[in-house]
Amino acid sequence: MWDWLLNYPLGAMLGWFVDKFNSYGWGLLGFTVAIKLILLPLGFLQQRSTINQMKVRPKEEAIRKRCGNDKMRANLEVSELYKENGVSAASGCLPMLIQLPLLFALYKIIRKPLTYIVGLTEKQIFRIDELLGLGEVVDGVLANHTSEVVIAEGLFKNLPAMVEQGVVEPGIRTFSYEFLGLNLAETPTLAFNLLLIVPLLAGFTSWLQSWYQSKTVPPNAQAESMQRSMNITMPLLSCYIAFSMPAGIGIYWTFSTVFSLLQSMLLNAFWNPRKTLEHAYAALEEEERREKEERKARRKVNLGGLKPGQEPPPEPEAPSPEIQAQLEAVKAARQRNYAKVLKFRDHIPDPLDEELPQEKHGKGGKGE
Repeated sequence: MWDWLLNYPLGAMLGWFVDKFNSYGWGLLGFTVAIKLILLPLGFLQQRSTINQMKVRPKEEAIRKRCGNDKMRANLEVSELYKENGVSAASGCLPMLIQLPLLFALYKIIRKPLTYIVGLTEKQIFRIDELLGLGEVVDGVLANHTSEVVIAEGLFKNLPAMVEQGVVEPGIRTFSYEFLGLNLAETPTLAFNLLLIVPLLAGFTSWLQSWYQSKTVPPNAQAESMQRSMNITMPLLSCYIAFSMPAGIGIYWTFSTVFSLLQSMLLNAFWNPRKTLEHAYAALEEEERREKEERKARRKVNLGGLKPGQEPPPEPEAPSPEIQAQLEAVKAARQRNYAKVLKFRDHIPDPLDEELPQEKHGKGGKGE
């Protein structure tokens, strides 16, 4: 089922690029760009999921700190937090799960170019091996996972003879594995030669991508140790794969990693997870500061004799300038009248006046 669903369509697509560029290596490059463009919507989906997780990470860390060793309670509260904010932890893994079958299909296509790119039958492949005496077919089966690559290279070099023998049709698709001085049909070894650069490039680009990922998407406390180990294991795994398969696989892996890195840099330029996380921390600190001030204000109110939840009486509003002027006039008139009634020559303050000075006053003037 997978052959007809993925392998043959992708093989035909890779063959189209090989024909257009008249080169297997450059065809791989064009094929990689096309695959990355097709999968770009998944990259947007993954980036959006990462941004959403960064927005709630400070609250998630606060929950886990508060719950301590009670992992079940922490997971339940975090799940509720995700639900309230529309965050799905699985959506970040979905793009990777979708790409895995595609990745396996590509490895199979590169390992079996005569089947999926050229479109030969098993009988034709075995016949080519027999006529060329390559020994890649043993007891009716291919000797190893790189056998078809060896046979494909032999077909390219001996195409006229194979057409003459009637094994293949004239004009059949063939291609050279030579690319920038490298033979992509060969498997790299530890021998000091130009082919050694392929696994080294695969490992370096994988490390560069892991390093950039850790800088732009800071891992949480639970995943920090895993991230550090991934920064080491992924480059080593890339080197191992490049050393165990034809160089074409290593070249594809390198191309794919470089374009994944460029895609991440482009998406981070618009939706930066680190900046989103910094803003989320700042927002949480501001929220905690406001809550602290509110608690402090409530304690201050309660010290004034109010019951919990009771609001303090409203402050009296200041009188308008007109009313204030009238009050001053009434106060002055009352002071004058008070002195007149008591037969004092000089004015003395009204004892009912709120602005009465606190010092002692001497006796007034002589009576008339």
